[in-house]
Amino acid sequence: MSQRGSSEDAAARTKTVTQEALAALGAEALADLLIAHAATDPTLRKKLGMLLAATEGPGKPAAEIDKRLKTIGR
Repeated sequence: MSQRGSSEDAAARTKTVTQEALAALGAEALADLLIAHAATDPTLRKKLGMLLAATEGPGKPAAEIDKRLKTIGR
């Protein structure tokens, strides 16, 4: 019988979506899930794009917002 850490135990014993349970899944599993859902959900895809743009500095999100405003104005 293998020993599991407390975060793995929490994820294994609950089906409730909590930060702890999701963290136990690991970044790669969550990234795969987000990519799969973003392929069919434009709103999620845009939100993820904004989050990723924010990691590139303050100018990048501003450029993304400008693009969105131009699209809305059409």
